[in-house]
Amino acid sequence: MTPPPFRALTFLLVLLGHSLSAFAADDLSPSKQAALLLRVLPYDRNFPQRVTDDTLTIAVVYRERNLKSETYALDVAMALKDLTRTVRPRNVPVRVLSIGYSSPEEFEAVIGQNRAAAIYLCPGLNDVVESISETARRYKVLSFSGREADLRESASIGLLRRGTRPALVVNLRTATAEGADLEPELLALSELIR
Repeated sequence: MTPPPFRALTFLLVLLGHSLSAFAADDLSPSKQAALLLRVLPYDRNFPQRVTDDTLTIAVVYRERNLKSETYALDVAMALKDLTRTVRPRNVPVRVLSIGYSSPEEFEAVIGQNRAAAIYLCPGLNDVVESISETARRYKVLSFSGREADLRESASIGLLRRGTRPALVVNLRTATAEGADLEPELLALSELIR
């Protein structure tokens, strides 16, 4: 199994760059974050180990009882479900879970029980992102975020704005701790945090 053509990821980044003016928040839209997540996962050489029972499980993690976080999670989860009708990383079906974070123990139990391959961190998790990251490292779950602070500290991969252009950002230390072995083609397109 090989990752999608390098052109596809490059095209996605160019396409995203032309549609940034509509967003005023730090995050790019949930649909763009979802597209990035699905396009990047196949560039992990350890992708086959992330597939369980012939399915790739992606968890969207949000803060319970936080309207902004819950709304963003709903949008990301719906975008992922819509995209997976036509996009299947390495032709593997995708299952999307929404996980409301309430405690480290409950979060770890849900991640372990569902064997998530990747998690997307929604806004509202600032004070628990380190706990989430510890679980991601323990279970070798690749973490994604659209916020710079998460990527500098705890998450592996994200799409951020740099002026009017999108930037694919990879925290190499965190990605390695989460069991990723990323293809050089992906790293060549990325802003690296070491």
